[in-house]
Amino acid sequence: MINIAFEYRGNKYYIRDERYGNGRLALTVSTISNTKGVGPLFCVLTTNLQGVDLADGEFFIKTWSENENITNYLRDSGIFTDTGKRVRTGFTHAEVWKFKEHEEEEKKAEDIDVEPEPLRRR
Repeated sequence: MINIAFEYRGNKYYIRDERYGNGRLALTVSTISNTKGVGPLFCVLTTNLQGVDLADGEFFIKTWSENENITNYLRDSGIFTDTGKRVRTGFTHAEVWKFKEHEEEEKKAEDIDVEPEPLRRR
């Protein structure tokens, strides 16, 4: 379960994970109210592009229209990594991101995946 709190333009927000009908990750952003906890939905960060493959840990980010400013902020927040991949959708492109920690886990896994040296007999 993903629960990430962050501040943006003087307000507190909360990123939560959900799933699209095909099982892909959906990320929503809700406001945080000091009195009621998680408040109303602010935006849906992701978009669901069916028929387009993603690597493990990757998801499509909707960076256009009402999401433009917040995704610009989140791209530089240290929470996410922009993979540099782009997928055309309509008249624009969805960006492919992943969580920064997922990238670090992949690097650790690559470091561990080393062939051991053979034992030498005396």
